[in-house]
Amino acid sequence: MNELDFSGLFAKMPPHIIEKAKEAAKRTLEDIDVRMFLEQYDLAEDADFIQRNMSQFREYIKVRDTDEWYSANLKIYDHNVMVEYIPRNERLAFRLMSGHSLVAKAHYDATTESFRDATVGKEDQDLYNAKAYAYIKRFIDAYSQGQYSKGMWLVGSMGIGKTHLMGAFTNRLVAKNISVRFLSMNQLIKDCHEKIKYNSADLDSFLRNIKTNSEVLIFDDLGTEPITNWSLKTVIYDIFDYRMNNKLPTFVTSNLSIMDYINQVRQGKDVIPMDATRLEERLTKLMTEVQMGGHNRRKDD
Repeated sequence: MNELDFSGLFAKMPPHIIEKAKEAAKRTLEDIDVRMFLEQYDLAEDADFIQRNMSQFREYIKVRDTDEWYSANLKIYDHNVMVEYIPRNERLAFRLMSGHSLVAKAHYDATTESFRDATVGKEDQDLYNAKAYAYIKRFIDAYSQGQYSKGMWLVGSMGIGKTHLMGAFTNRLVAKNISVRFLSMNQLIKDCHEKIKYNSADLDSFLRNIKTNSEVLIFDDLGTEPITNWSLKTVIYDIFDYRMNNKLPTFVTSNLSIMDYINQVRQGKDVIPMDATRLEERLTKLMTEVQMGGHNRRKDD
């Protein structure tokens, strides 16, 4: 590239920073991607074009080299340079398409809110919960790298710390910039009944937000909620069906195994047995069942 006149680029700069600015411009134009881009469009000798778009070239290099979430492309638009931002993995792309903030957040309901600050350490791990801890660790490692992993159906007797573990899991997800929604299924059914009293459109919007706008969705204490034909079809089945079809990670805690839960669903008011069977198929495709043991900590309090 021949010596070009960039005097206009430095005209309004204080004298003491002009030399540094010239050196920065030189490094920018020596970047191999920038050079190839200019040569591709026969713009390597167009000082006015280069001068006008220098900030765009610098933005491109910065995003390309340092941005954790995006890679970048250079484009020509209306004889100017445009930096095209490209998500580095499918997880980020999903978040953007769903209208998520780039800063991950955790969403709770009235029941799970008390576990907002839950934490677990090595001292909390033992043989009873080792499988659950290992599953969570593998999931976070894989998902942080943009790889899909099945969720977990965490089953165990009451009071052994399943909900506390999911609260801590929620915080670890957010720390990895993974948004999560941590809800009680029992509370969700109550909330749905409240909303349908006033406006069915509000209920539709409420449920759509839950099933679609959650990178990771966690339901606590499945099996304690009232099961009717309405709650099964309108809430429970619809959410799990959407999550399965779109490969969205979903977690559950329950005192019941998946099969025991399905048998309980079959006993629900006006439930059609085939609907329970269809729900079973979705739960087993979405989640791996993991047993957690331990003693009832509530009796120790």
